[in-house]
Amino acid sequence: MYGPAPSSPPLAELPFHEHIRQQLAGDRDIAVYPEPAKLKGVWLGPGEAPLALVDASVFGNASSGVLLTTSALRVLGEGRQVDVASIVGGPHFPHGDEQAGYVDTAHGPFVLSQYTREVSARVGRVIEAVVAYARGDRASPYATLAARGHIAHAAVATLLSTPQLTPPWNVHAFARPGVQRILRGLDHLSGETPLAILDETTGGSSDEGVVITTHGVHARSESASDRDAHFNVPHAWLLSAVHKGGVLGQGVELRTAQGLRSISLIRNSESARPLAAFFHAILAIPPHARFDAGPLAPDPALSRTIAEMPATAQVRGDLDARARLQLANERWGRGAREGWLMSPLSLADLRAALGAALGAPLARDWDGVHETLDYPLQRGGVGAGHIASSVVGLALLATVGVGWVSAPHGPRVSAIRCRLRDLGAFTGLSLHALSSQGEVHGSDVVDAVSRALVPAERDVLTRRVRRGPDVASDALFYEPDAPWSSGRAPGSAQLA
Repeated sequence: MYGPAPSSPPLAELPFHEHIRQQLAGDRDIAVYPEPAKLKGVWLGPGEAPLALVDASVFGNASSGVLLTTSALRVLGEGRQVDVASIVGGPHFPHGDEQAGYVDTAHGPFVLSQYTREVSARVGRVIEAVVAYARGDRASPYATLAARGHIAHAAVATLLSTPQLTPPWNVHAFARPGVQRILRGLDHLSGETPLAILDETTGGSSDEGVVITTHGVHARSESASDRDAHFNVPHAWLLSAVHKGGVLGQGVELRTAQGLRSISLIRNSESARPLAAFFHAILAIPPHARFDAGPLAPDPALSRTIAEMPATAQVRGDLDARARLQLANERWGRGAREGWLMSPLSLADLRAALGAALGAPLARDWDGVHETLDYPLQRGGVGAGHIASSVVGLALLATVGVGWVSAPHGPRVSAIRCRLRDLGAFTGLSLHALSSQGEVHGSDVVDAVSRALVPAERDVLTRRVRRGPDVASDALFYEPDAPWSSGRAPGSAQLA
């Protein structure tokens, strides 16, 4: 019988060892509850048990790295350790994540050794879990997620007990761009958010695999047929799901309102049955109820400043909603609605952000509803420079061509066309790559521009919050902060 989603009490506190396990579950690069054979050269005190291991050694023998136990954080190979109960903050890498860092303790800084960027990210995940517990965040993330609704509860019950499926709080920073590529176009305003991530790549880039969200299933595979290469099926469209076995792997065949879709798994073939179980669970829910709505998370960098603004509740509410959308775009990729990509900025502020990211437009047109701006991508230009420094920009310079670089396939991209439309709660954004022959469809340069624009939007939105709703968009870059502003907001290091 269809009824309320069962849930665990979200305020129930977990013991420390279980908190660590749940926070780090699904992370393939962190050994949770490592086997004793892995720690042959590590001496543990009476009653001390290993909880999480980040192995930085070349041969996988734990001769270097970090070990978290029930009582200490140990730097392996150096004989240094700190009482885990004394850790209160961090980690900090003031000289970059490929240099030595430190954690805050009740007795002063405790130095972390120099590791690679990837190892530092894993060490950071472990320490963040310890700090969260120290600050009182001790509720089960699974219970909190399951309480969101029927879809989330089904995901926790059928998927997140599978080691290969990663919960959303455990997505690495370096894997997030790949997950965002699978999740292109989430409906952030309706509260769509990931529930479980299955990475089918061998290197952990996560740009191929399956992501289950509160509203649908997203899948991407470069080896699949055109029909199944990249798709998004809302849960409401699902008609049936069948587990499929095979010689090279397993999968799930979905019959949907828009035809058949197939999920083929090779690297994580054992996850096909849990996926099928999840789809069977949500098929028991009426189609119109197959989504979990929820508010967007507040932006910790801007929410306090917005709350202290001497403005009307309507103005503060509008800015808070825009800040929440910005945070969602940063976490899970730019959202989409009504056929438009979503920018949290007003149309005028977005025009200012585009100028900051891409320079001056080559051409501009306004038809009374849409504004169209063409930005050249020239060697040494502002736009090309921002793309080159974006997440995928350096690869694009070598593969698809930006302005002066020859593309191996198709015409050379020389400009970006941006179409804007004011849609009230957000500004609709449409991006198109241009060549001398016209628009270039399917260009990766568009994705690079969209990603490079996100930090520019953060910068402009932070300026808007700190300088008030009445400052003209062009003046945001030279007007001083409003007197009520509490100074430099977190995350606003780019501000002049």
